[in-house]
Amino acid sequence: MAEVSRKELILLIASVPHVGCGKSDHLIRLAGVDLSDLDLSGLNLAQADLAGANLRGCNLTDANLAAAELSSADLTDAVLRGVYAEGATLLDAKLVRVDFRESERNCFYGTHLGGASFDGADLTDARLCGARLSGARFCEAVLCRADFTGARVDKHTLFTNADMTGAIVDALDWTGPALVTRTLAAEYDPGDAPIKPQWSRLKLAV
Repeated sequence: MAEVSRKELILLIASVPHVGCGKSDHLIRLAGVDLSDLDLSGLNLAQADLAGANLRGCNLTDANLAAAELSSADLTDAVLRGVYAEGATLLDAKLVRVDFRESERNCFYGTHLGGASFDGADLTDARLCGARLSGARFCEAVLCRADFTGARVDKHTLFTNADMTGAIVDALDWTGPALVTRTLAAEYDPGDAPIKPQWSRLKLAV
């Protein structure tokens, strides 16, 4: 059960002074706090310290998580549709079955995960359809059966040593070659669905 209510969290956010761009201070400190199953939709959690927090089943639709610290947080079954998480850190976070699709309100014109770090994170069955992943890192991440349909990647998007077994990459929006491993390319069979030959356009990391 969550340790705080949505109302208490809103009051906490309201008590924090405005954090200007470029600031690295985490003024909202919720590291290790149990926030499971809370409705956190639309809240401004930019630069919040949520490391190790329990966010299982949370509704974070249209929330602002820019530069937030979410390392080792548990977001299993959380809904992050339309979230703005530019520069967020999610090292070793658990994001099984997380929904990153565009929200109905579309407050931020799509789901922004540019520059976010998912190194070592578990994104099994995650839905990243249409997400903006420019500069995002998925090194050593588990992306089994993750759905990247329509997601936008560029030459700075890293998948080095990621496990993408069964990942769906149909209709990826390539704005530049992403980096993957030779192992991934070597194991790829053009006849295996749902993976498509877009992998041939990737630059292989040595």
